[in-house]
Amino acid sequence: MDEEDTKVDTSISRYITDELSDKLLRIMRDIDLGELEERDGEGLEVLPRSVLHEQTPVLLSFVRILCSVLGLNSQIKDDVGILKKNLLRSIQCNEYGTTTGADLPAYTLVLPDLILPQWNESRDVDLLRDTVLLKYLQEHPEDKPCIEMQLLEALNELVAQYYLQDLKCKRTNQVHSRRLCNHSTYGGSLVLSKSAEAFGRVLRDFSAVAEYYDMKLMTSQVSWLMSTSS
Repeated sequence: MDEEDTKVDTSISRYITDELSDKLLRIMRDIDLGELEERDGEGLEVLPRSVLHEQTPVLLSFVRILCSVLGLNSQIKDDVGILKKNLLRSIQCNEYGTTTGADLPAYTLVLPDLILPQWNESRDVDLLRDTVLLKYLQEHPEDKPCIEMQLLEALNELVAQYYLQDLKCKRTNQVHSRRLCNHSTYGGSLVLSKSAEAFGRVLRDFSAVAEYYDMKLMTSQVSWLMSTSS
């Protein structure tokens, strides 16, 4: 049984380093990224902050996802690493540079229990990835004010959580309980539990959603929040 497993692992390893690698390099070399921009006007459902909306490096995303999936098999991890280096080299990306897959933002903004009145249901909706809200508003545009108010309530809750958050010790990562001081009892400086950068990303996500669905009230509120928090 062990010999059979070894043969299978060897065959998979050989397939990745030889056949799969050659095929992927040829495919990626022949991909015309300009077609993505031309397809933008062909009725595609381009969600806010999606690949086409933000012009995220498509090939880099493809390499990242492919190698992450293949790397789940620990027996071929080294071969996948070689494949990843070759693919990154073919699209002129430095594995440890600022354009590597590890630095790509994973856009997601999940709104729990979004109520869809006409469908008589509520569900968790990823505003940046799911097409549920898009399809619902296309079928029932009269419900957009109701949806916008739910989004505003979620936004206000996130804003309250940010401004009422606890401070924590940078050295021990423990929540700080003392008042009117700049350092914790352990001598470490105090930092926010939720960073300003993360809060800024949330505001930009809501801004993208508001602009995409033409929600003027939320656009106005997000713009004001971004101007006051910058």
